[in-house]
Amino acid sequence: MLFYTGLVIVACIVSSNAIFEKKCDAVDLVFIVDTSNSIWPVNFDMYIKPFLQNVTEMFLIGPGNKDSRVGLVTYSDDYHLQFHLNSHLTSSSLTQGIKNMNFPRGNTYTHKALEYATETMFTERHGDREDVPNLIIIITDGVSAKPTLTKTAADEAKRRGIQVFAIGVGIDVNSGELDDMASEPHETFAFRISEYSALRQISRNFANKRCGVLSTPKPSTTTRLTTTTRPTTTTTRPTTTTTTKPTTTTTRPTTTTTRPTTSTTRPTTTTTRPTTTTTRPTTTTVGTTTDGFNNDKNANVTYCAGKPADIFFVLDSSTSVYINDFRFKMLTFVRDVIHSFDISPEATRVGLVTYSDDVNPVFGLKAHRNKASLLKAIQPESVEYLSGSTNTAEAIKYVRTEGFKRGGSVRPDAAHVIIIITDGISKDPEYTKLEAKRARAEGADIFAIGVGKFTDDEELKGIASDPDSKYLFSVNNYAALNTIRNLLARETCDAISTPVPNDQTTQSGLPICSPSNIHFVYESGSKSFSERNALMNTMRRFTTDERYRGLPIKTSLTTDPCTASNKIPFAKLEEFRQQLDEMRSIQKVTMHSLIKRVRRKYTNVQPEVTKVMVAFVDEDTDDLKRIYREIRNAEYWGFKIMLVAIGNVDQKFLNMVDSSAQRNVVRVNGYGDLNKLVLDVPYLRCGENHTQTTIKVSTTNKPRTTTQFQIPSRSPR
Repeated sequence: MLFYTGLVIVACIVSSNAIFEKKCDAVDLVFIVDTSNSIWPVNFDMYIKPFLQNVTEMFLIGPGNKDSRVGLVTYSDDYHLQFHLNSHLTSSSLTQGIKNMNFPRGNTYTHKALEYATETMFTERHGDREDVPNLIIIITDGVSAKPTLTKTAADEAKRRGIQVFAIGVGIDVNSGELDDMASEPHETFAFRISEYSALRQISRNFANKRCGVLSTPKPSTTTRLTTTTRPTTTTTRPTTTTTTKPTTTTTRPTTTTTRPTTSTTRPTTTTTRPTTTTTRPTTTTVGTTTDGFNNDKNANVTYCAGKPADIFFVLDSSTSVYINDFRFKMLTFVRDVIHSFDISPEATRVGLVTYSDDVNPVFGLKAHRNKASLLKAIQPESVEYLSGSTNTAEAIKYVRTEGFKRGGSVRPDAAHVIIIITDGISKDPEYTKLEAKRARAEGADIFAIGVGKFTDDEELKGIASDPDSKYLFSVNNYAALNTIRNLLARETCDAISTPVPNDQTTQSGLPICSPSNIHFVYESGSKSFSERNALMNTMRRFTTDERYRGLPIKTSLTTDPCTASNKIPFAKLEEFRQQLDEMRSIQKVTMHSLIKRVRRKYTNVQPEVTKVMVAFVDEDTDDLKRIYREIRNAEYWGFKIMLVAIGNVDQKFLNMVDSSAQRNVVRVNGYGDLNKLVLDVPYLRCGENHTQTTIKVSTTNKPRTTTQFQIPSRSPR
């Protein structure tokens, strides 16, 4: 199970590159970082070091009793001390120490680093203080060489009162071992993320989680009032700063109220936190309310007057959502919003999906033909509370591929709307944003509603349609959903005024303006004649596709060669044995080595050329872990990846490959279906400016463009 959802903001609201208004309480913190052979040095420099730096910047570093101290040890075959808790007692010195950390390679002897940190680093001699909490943050991307010893070492650390956060990165991590290392509850202390790039998101939240875990929060009488200023939008809230822009001015009130304590009202004396003004390069307004009282102006919401719309509500039902909040506040909010729509087969239809570890389709668009039936179906006794982790990506994918499935229950002339309500970070934010991008590209308007302090603004922006001022909402608690119900209904009615067109034009139907190199890769040694024939027929159909005729596309094929000899003539026994040994000694060519070969041979091409690698794998393909590493290497060197998975290929591997916007997975049931497959290769750049990279392009009146990931120029390796 993945535990990314545990990364939550408890004490501070922070953003990357921010100056932190509030530092967390004092802590003696030791980072334990895996530098074994499985760690790619580029990830170490690009992601791990910045993560360590970003986390430490959230603490006040110094020699005093109220200051925090940081130590660092890496490990491979043995532990490698980088510096002790009392080595760097200023922020600038600590920053330099992290920059100077070395990278010893070897195996993954995690237990040695845990034992050294517990026995030696957390001692008075090396800077540990008796009255300050002790904390370990361990980062690894694989299974330890001695799992039993690792568990024993972690248990001893926890027995001594050290709290342990365990962060596992990538496909090789064992979730059970992460749980063994981490403190309890595991959903709070054990995290698993798909790639090192996701550490960037963790760094914005990690220290704040630490604040909430290690200190007891005081009862708050503070109302946080924030004005966010962005280039073309003005948001004005009572008692806060008003920022005026040269274009339009939108007034959204935020109610500051007294919260009930038991049966009485809270003291009216509040402390107002200094207003924070943040400037972002994109046009974004997040409407935020503070408490559960209605401040939604203009409550007279008219019906959407028969406009055809297919709406899916997608509700987070993970463990972080309190069951009564789900049953009596979230479901009530959905019913209240539905009151604003004209429900009928010809007008607005509604489907409902809940999710936690898995997706739970409650009912589809055809299930309820009138409002009375629909409202009755959205009652606590009808909609099951699930619990579990926060698998937002799969919920969006289900609605995209099944809920709005063409030729099924969806109406091509109706607007498609998804309304997502969540109170935490999804277990795979990058995959979540990718699925949201795919849904938007296929014509869906997505509203994202974040509830509480534990959501991530960047992820919500990645989910919601543009502009964020229209499609993104944030409220402080589930009671406050009541404050945005009418506003959401109005915005939804406005969104459905532009219906989805009858036809969706795929990206490959557009003229391709820039040169593209398509590299086909497959391993033939384990394939039968008919299977190899199916692969070659698929590639041949691509070359004869009328959509690509006359366009600047070049193709190549890389596969393993046939053996030099497949027969042995009559020979003496000794000669026969020698020739047999020679045939046996011919080394099998593996798929990961073929991908590496293409990457090394074709990296150095003109910058304007798009490099796409189309790799074929099946259920007999060996060493998927090494294939995944080579795919990541190829992606780093500028290749876009299309993986064609034939048959029963490991689903976990496919999800990892499909988690990046630079990679795409096509699944077929078997080689028989491969003979029917028409390759629709994504990533081929089109348009006048040659910068567009999309999987699908919608022809709605609200086009969305995804800017191509820019690969810095490098010399070939």
